Formats: sequence, structure tokens, C-alpha cells
Amino acid sequence: MLHGLDAAIQHQDSLDAYLDVLQVDPNNQSALAGVLRFGRDQARWDVIIDAYSKATPTAATLEVLAEAYKKQGNWAEHARSREQQLETVADPGEL
Repeated sequence: MLHGLDAAIQHQDSLDAYLDVLQVDPNNQSALAGVLRFGRDQARWDVIIDAYSKATPTAATLEVLAEAYKKQGNWAEHARSREQQLETVADPGEL
């Protein structure tokens, strides 16, 4: 069982490192990708929302936010993210 605990601590340490990077640069793509991986693996939609809501709104970041809000069942924020996503693209076919 210690092996599982070690893995959980290692995952948390990695997440903390990604979050530290995002404190300095909220648009760091590597750190955002790391948070997304961890968040999806652990169903930590709150962590994803916190990180991605601080990033510059782009079609990609808003897509992630919409997914996270949907997973939480927060339909109002899901819809708002989708609306913002439409506003960020010149051609809705890009979605």
C-alpha cells in the first residue's frame, strides 16, 4: 500500500509544481497540460477550472473550461464558456 501512497504524493508534488509555474505564468502551456492531465486522471475539475480560468481566454482554454464545468454539472458556466468560445473564433467552423 505504501507504493500507492508514494504515487499519490508524487502526483500531488507534480501538480503543485505545475500550479507554482502557473502562478508566475498563467498561460504556460506545459503547466496547463500537466494540470489538465492530473485533473482528468483524478476527476479534479475544480483544479482544472482554477488554472484555466486564470489563463488568457482562447478557443482551446475555453474548451477545457466547458468540459470541466460540464463534468461538475455546472450548466450555467458550461454555457457561458461555450458562448465565450464562439466569440473568440472568427469562423465557428474552427471549433
